[in-house]
Amino acid sequence: MKRFMNIDLLAALRQIMMKNTVYYHDDFASDEAYIRKAARSLHVEDRTLLWMSRTSGTYCFRELDVFLKGTVPHTIWTYYKGYDTEHILAYAIELIGAKNDKVLGNLYELDYQAHARRIDSDAILPDTRILRYSYGSRPQPIDASFDRSPDLDLGDFLRYELKLQDPKAIQMFLLREKRHIEKLPLGNIGRHIAGLRNRLITAEAI
Repeated sequence: MKRFMNIDLLAALRQIMMKNTVYYHDDFASDEAYIRKAARSLHVEDRTLLWMSRTSGTYCFRELDVFLKGTVPHTIWTYYKGYDTEHILAYAIELIGAKNDKVLGNLYELDYQAHARRIDSDAILPDTRILRYSYGSRPQPIDASFDRSPDLDLGDFLRYELKLQDPKAIQMFLLREKRHIEKLPLGNIGRHIAGLRNRLITAEAI
């Protein structure tokens, strides 16, 4: 496992995706838009992400959301734990900022299986559900019942999100992850990408 500092993130991730992801390359367009938006955020928690390349597509989530049990990011990120038929390459991302059309940041290799097991063990159950409606939102305790009926003041129900009222409750886990990846030896992103197996060529040969 290596770390790659102050690199052109989108260029590197695209090259990794093109080597490892055989199907659904269009997923990366969503990742790119998400990363560009996160790079402009003023909130530090928005600028630490987790990204994976699979045989069939890619995913990108906020690290904070992956550590919350019951969220879509947590469920998806840990789904492939225990088997490797999807040939997962996983990375942590620290966004530094945008320069011209580039998004600059640090990229850290992850051992996906070990990382997913750690998240499954340490993830925290959210305490708040945010109900999103057409014209606003309303928080409620996680154990409160709810339905998808329209709200008289806020309009039609759209979705819900799970949150922690006090994000500090999860900071110890995120700090541990940061300390872990910062100890990785420095690598060269060009050599890393060059050394990846080209699964697209393998698939076309079958």
